[in-house]
Amino acid sequence: THDPNSFENLPESDQLKRGRAHQEKSTKLRSPLFFINPYRLSVRNLAKHLDENEFKQLVVTGVTNGLKRGLVTKDDMIAHWRSSGELDTRGIIEKITSADKSGGLIPPFDEKRV
Repeated sequence: THDPNSFENLPESDQLKRGRAHQEKSTKLRSPLFFINPYRLSVRNLAKHLDENEFKQLVVTGVTNGLKRGLVTKDDMIAHWRSSGELDTRGIIEKITSADKSGGLIPPFDEKRV
């Protein structure tokens, strides 16, 4: 199917901007001089009328709905661990094996931490 929101359908300038942002984040993640909070979320191009409380509520609603609908998969978690350097291959395999036994790979969402 054709997804108008996919990366390939973004204007080239947006693709380049996102690529640079991702490259910068990857560089900082590898550097011992930077600490990146693993719960950090970068949001851009918000409407000016949106205040902090409205934004937090949007985030809570979006994450809750996404988890309920199963939009985060095992492959998403593996990609996250690999790209962030959080786990090596052995760690990923161990995490998946233990999650398959316990039935939960994705940590619970704590609304109070938003």
